[in-house]
Amino acid sequence: MKYLGFFLLGFLLVGCTPGTYKELKQAPASKYDFYTDQNYQAVYRTVLTKMRECHQAGMITAQMTVQGQLYTDIQEGEIIASLQSGMGSDVFLGVDVKKADSGTRVSVFSGINTWNGAARAVQKWVESEYQECKG
Repeated sequence: MKYLGFFLLGFLLVGCTPGTYKELKQAPASKYDFYTDQNYQAVYRTVLTKMRECHQAGMITAQMTVQGQLYTDIQEGEIIASLQSGMGSDVFLGVDVKKADSGTRVSVFSGINTWNGAARAVQKWVESEYQECKG
């Protein structure tokens, strides 16, 4: 039964979201920004860990993956959650983490309007010991 939910979610996501992170950032269904006084590397690690716990899953016909890249030379990182299937790739959630003057700026891009709770969850993960997957 658990996999049936993932299958239905995957079926609904395919074709509804951008195929690349660049496309998602250019035309997101929603975008949410916040600032924190924490170090950008610590924020990146927190968000990557929680996104993997909450979004990475194997399904019968597709794979939900969470990938991250930290660029220490330019002091920023990106984390992307996407659905990989035989019909291609669809990016449904992305997070940019960038060092700011007095901390870190975080931008959350969603490919689906109904994922706004995910953006709030990202902020709660960073600002507290929040463990839930939705905000």
